[in-house]
Amino acid sequence: MSYRLIVVEDNGQSPETLIQSALGTSPTLDNGSFAGGTLLDYEIVDARTSDANFTMPPSGVQNLESGQKYYWQVFTNRQGVSTTESIPSEIWEFRLASNETNVAANLNQEVFNSLSNILTPAQLNQLMQQGYNFISITVDGQTYEGASAVQKLLEMSNKIENDEITIVSE
Repeated sequence: MSYRLIVVEDNGQSPETLIQSALGTSPTLDNGSFAGGTLLDYEIVDARTSDANFTMPPSGVQNLESGQKYYWQVFTNRQGVSTTESIPSEIWEFRLASNETNVAANLNQEVFNSLSNILTPAQLNQLMQQGYNFISITVDGQTYEGASAVQKLLEMSNKIENDEITIVSE
C-alpha cells in the first residue's frame, strides 16, 4: 500500500474542487524525495509515501500561514493483481493558530471572568450585546491597558471575592 496526501489552502472554492484539481497534477514528493511535480498556487503538500506517518519536510511543500484555513485528504492506494485501487479518506480541515491568537483568546477569557465578578450579569450581557470591547481601566487616575489592564482587573476581581471591595449598583 501507498498513500497520497494532499493539503490545500482555502481560497473560497469548495474543498472537493481544490483537492480534485490537485489530484490532476503529479506529486512533488515521493517517499521524502523530490518527485518532479509542481504545486498549484493554493496547494501546500502533494506527497506520495509508503509510510502512514508524515512530517512536513523543509522543501517540496509551501509554508503554512497563521490563521489560514486548510483542507487535507489522504488517498490509500492498494495494488491489486492488475489494477491499483485509490480509496479516499474524508476531507478534513484545520486552521493554523498563532501565538497571538491564543494569547488574545486567553486574555479575552480572563477579562470576561474578571468583568463578570465586577459587573452584574445583566450589565455584562448588555455590554456584550452592544459590541463593547475592553480596552483599558482607570484606577485612582492611572490608566492601564493591555496585559496590565487585565492584571488590574484580576486584582480587583480577587479583592471582590475576598470582600475587600464592595460593588454597589443602583
